Amino acid sequence: MTAHDVLAEYFPTATASLDASLSNTLASVESSTSRDKGVRIGRSAAADMIASRVDDGRNDTSVTFDLQDSDYYSLIEVSAQDQIGLLFTITNTLYRQGCLIHLAKISTVLHHVYDVFYVTDSTGRKIEDWRRMEEICEAVRERVDAGKR
Repeated sequence: MTAHDVLAEYFPTATASLDASLSNTLASVESSTSRDKGVRIGRSAAADMIASRVDDGRNDTSVTFDLQDSDYYSLIEVSAQDQIGLLFTITNTLYRQGCLIHLAKISTVLHHVYDVFYVTDSTGRKIEDWRRMEEICEAVRERVDAGKR
């Protein structure tokens, strides 16, 4: 139970497969007080594990600028928990902030996104003003985090 419940919590799209596997496993074990006790202990351990990770930062959204890796573009790096419409949310926010996206490198590993956007300002210049970069990062972070709710 512990593995099933924890995996189902962190990988909800795999829940049906996990449920089927657990059902098959439990079907192969003779029903008894010991089996039922093991299931209860497993569920309790899983709940404790999940609760211990509530505010550990694994779902935090990170948005940073990189000015070193390109002479012509500002790189905006986004690391966030994947969600429906995330790419649209990020690119729409960049557009509304006056950024032109010249290249996007999109990567999703399990349920986490690591995206890099090569941007300029609306005149085609590299964004190098720290205040402006902070405004853009905060706008993206706020919109991404609003989508989690």
